[in-house]
This record gives sequence, C-alpha cells and structure tokens, in this order.
Amino acid sequence: MQRVATCCKAYGSLLRFKETVQQWQNVLDSEIWQLKEAAVSLFPHLYLSYNELPPELKRCFSYCAVFPKDFEINVEELIRLWIAQGYVRPNRRGERLELVGLEYFNNLAMRSFFQELQEVEGLNCVRTLTLSCCGLHEVPAEIGSLNHLRHLDLSWNLFETLPEAICDLYYLKTFDISNCGDLSCLPQRIEGLVHLRHLFNLITYEVHQIPQRLGKLTSLCTLTQFNARSNSDDLAILKYLNQLERLRIDIYGEVDFGSAELGKKIYLHEMYLWFNPGVHFMETPSCIESMELPPNLQQLALDMYPRNQLPSWLVTKSLVNNLTKLIINGPRNVSSLTDLWKLSSLEELRLIRVEKLECLGKEFFGITIALHENSHNTFGTLSNSETSSSAEAAAFPNLRKLHFQCCPNWTNWKT
Repeated sequence: MQRVATCCKAYGSLLRFKETVQQWQNVLDSEIWQLKEAAVSLFPHLYLSYNELPPELKRCFSYCAVFPKDFEINVEELIRLWIAQGYVRPNRRGERLELVGLEYFNNLAMRSFFQELQEVEGLNCVRTLTLSCCGLHEVPAEIGSLNHLRHLDLSWNLFETLPEAICDLYYLKTFDISNCGDLSCLPQRIEGLVHLRHLFNLITYEVHQIPQRLGKLTSLCTLTQFNARSNSDDLAILKYLNQLERLRIDIYGEVDFGSAELGKKIYLHEMYLWFNPGVHFMETPSCIESMELPPNLQQLALDMYPRNQLPSWLVTKSLVNNLTKLIINGPRNVSSLTDLWKLSSLEELRLIRVEKLECLGKEFFGITIALHENSHNTFGTLSNSETSSSAEAAAFPNLRKLHFQCCPNWTNWKT
C-alpha cells in the first residue's frame, strides 16, 4: 500500500503541470510505458517527470546520485554543493544563489523527487518501546500518538516531568519509570491508561504524592512504589485496585490502612512495607496493627519496622497457611522473634540488621527437627553468637533458606 500511495503521488505531481486533455493523453501514449524498466512501478512516473525537467533541474537532481539510498540530505548543505558545482544560476542580476537553489529544491520536491523525512516514521503500529538508560531529560509529547503501544520502558532516565499526552496511550499495559530519580510527579490524567496492568515506579523518591485518579486503574496488577503520607487519605486510592498482585507501600507516618481495604485483594501475593525512619510512630494503638491482611499473601517484607514487637497479625491463620517468604530488614526496636515459629508454610526467612536481637526464644527452633536437608543456611556478621547449623528445629518444616545478616547483639539460639 505504501508503494501504491507513493506511485499515485508521483503520478499526480507529473499531471499537475498538464493543463489540457491532450497533454494528459500524451502522457498516457508515451513510449516510456513500453520499456522493460516500466515493470518497476515507480520508474515510468519518475522518468516522465524527470524527462520534462528543465536542464538546470536535471543537473541538480542527477548530482544526488552521489548519495546512497535512503540518505538523509540536509537541504542547505545540498544547495551549497549545487552552488559549488556551478549548477545554480540566478535568473536576474543580484539574485542570491541560495534562494535560487532553494527554488530548485522546492521544484524538485513538488514533483516528488525528494521525500520529506519523517522524524517518527512508520511507528504508529509499534507495541513495545524501550528507552531505558538513554539520558533523556525530556519525554516528547509526540509519544502519545503511538496509539497501539502496549509496553513503554523509560527507566533510568533524567526527566523531571512526564507529558500528559502519555495518558492518551489507551492500550498501554506496562509502564516502567523505575529509577527515574528526578521525576517529581505522575501525569494528572493517569486514569486515561485504563488498560494499564503493571506500573514499575520504584526509586522515584521525588514523587511525593500519588494522583487520586490512579485509583481508577482497576486493571492494575503491579505497583512497585506507593507513598502513604501521614494523616492523609492516600491509601484510599488503593480501595478499588482489587487486581493487585504485587504492591509496595512507603509509609511516612500514622496512616489509615483500613481505607485501602487490603483484605479484599485476593490476588495480592507479594507486599513490601517500608517505614520511614525519620518519622515517629505511636507505639499503641498503632496504625500498623489495624491493617487488614490480604488473604492469600505469600511474600512479605517489613523494612525499617518501628515498633518494639512484630505485628500480631503476622501469625494470623492466613499467613500461617500461605506465607512462604518473610524478610525483616532493619527493625529499629525489635529484640525478640519468639512468634515466628508459627509460620509453618515458610520456605525462606531473611533477618537483616536486626541490631537489637539478642535471642530467638526456645519456641523458635524447638528441639526436634533440623532444617530441611535442601536448606541453605547463611550467617553473616553474627557477633558473640552460637551459629552451628546443627541446631535442631521443630518449627518451619518447609524452611529451605535461612539468612541472618548484621545481628551484632545476638548471643544465643534460645532463652
């Protein structure tokens, strides 16, 4: 179709200079159509146009044979080359050669001898576009014209804002802006991305507020960073996002977890909770204890957990039966982990920088069953501790990976 369109354009450019029926008939009766080369669809149309060019234009166009096929020609540079070859001759005294050369070029372009360069050519059907690590300081608004785009990766770039035109990408399913540390806000019309399923926005720390309209993206499955500000209704944005499977929440103070209705998110199997160490959390009653857990959660991470004891819901029935991976990283005040032994489905346990941890409690490992024979035990930076992997373990019958790191005050396996 593209070739036919170009052919029609070339033919039209030829006939536009024919003013009578006889002139049109002469084109039709031309012997050029009988040549072998006429089998090439564009050849006769261009040849007829070329054959009728004045001598000065023929010379200028013939000179372009020095350029390879599909070469991008700078118009001003081409005119200078024509002038250097002596092809450009003024019509009257004092006329500037550059203007005459531009007239030559426009005349040739009007006859379809030159094709205008399309900066974004043939991309209207593109479905995947990856511009990661390109040093982009700005995202062009024209990106919104890629109507069929399904996957857009702009990660690891330097832009501070995103054009609202991105929200015109109706069919977009995956949008990656992770590690764009200078990005200050998300587009306000983000609800236009009605088919979006995965938003990778981790390490976009300058985005302090999530647009309320994000709550309309009810197909969203992945949200890798959601900021919940203290005493705000931010978490209510999550209320209707019941297709979520992976979610990270960065908590900046006392928040209302009830408004998020996490308990209704039956597909949510991976959740990461990060607590800002720079803010104060009330010890009791705590917003953390009021959280309603997703019923099928399999992986949970508590990062910089602020309270003295782990939340009581950590050993509720749903987690005991479903949780397979638990990461506790940098809890500020936790000194005992005596209840974790109840997590019978746990396959991987990672304790990192639990600096006040002194003992695990005798219930933690018990006295009967050693770690699973396929387990991997990792002990790093354990000061004054007994780290023998022969310790017996009654709990965690499915545990396969056990990782301890930076627990300097841990002195014993049990009380």
